[in-house]
Amino acid sequence: MPAGGQQLSDREAAILTEYELIRSEVKKMGNLIAEINKEELDALTQSMRQQEMTQSNELASVYSENFQTNCPPFD
Repeated sequence: MPAGGQQLSDREAAILTEYELIRSEVKKMGNLIAEINKEELDALTQSMRQQEMTQSNELASVYSENFQTNCPPFD
């Protein structure tokens, strides 16, 4: 019941019902978007990690093959 003890008219009650339904659907969509974004973010993060590891391995391979030093060998 609204403030002041007044009852809602049929039209106001119908509008309130529609509002509550729309609000519920918006909340569901927000949750779905958050879940999709989480899954996409997880996939993107995994892909970036794999790419970074591949690049690191390639660089390590290049540097180890071409590594030269002027230091005397350790005895």
